[in-house]
Amino acid sequence: MRAVEILDALDISSAGGTILFHPWMTERTLLRDLDYFESLTRRSKHFHFYGLNELDVFENTPLGTQLAGGRSTGGWPGAAESPEMDRVYRRWLRVRSRSSSRRCACCRQLARPSLRRALCLWQIESLRRLVTEGDRVDAAYLVQLHVSLCRWLVGELGSAAALAYLDRRSDVCAGAGGRALL
Repeated sequence: MRAVEILDALDISSAGGTILFHPWMTERTLLRDLDYFESLTRRSKHFHFYGLNELDVFENTPLGTQLAGGRSTGGWPGAAESPEMDRVYRRWLRVRSRSSSRRCACCRQLARPSLRRALCLWQIESLRRLVTEGDRVDAAYLVQLHVSLCRWLVGELGSAAALAYLDRRSDVCAGAGGRALL
């Protein structure tokens, strides 16, 4: 945190990253990491992160072989040891794939540090709720996430940005009632 404070004092932007999702994640580790990144983001006017990521496991490495049960396959094993955390991860993948800044026609504007930071805080709060509310999170909540993102887009970039986002998210608006999100 000290390095971020020094860079911030010099008006230099900094970006961080973390591997939140891995086979050994627990509710405690996820919440601890979210708290840390929220603190960094709120304390520094120049800090942001690019995403909340999963562990990449490479083929023919000891970890890759261990997670593959002795077979040598690569990639994320796609499952956490905890069934609850596995459900959180799978729901987060759906939220992330549907709310990615890459999907917005306004993504060049999201490169502005203040907007990027606001989007980071939105991601933290969205994931925190998936962790703490568990199975109480339903399709309606996931639709609410999109509504909150649209409100933010309208407030920061105007209605054209929100409409561009919704045009790319027809699965949210096509009367699916959110079922496509779960």
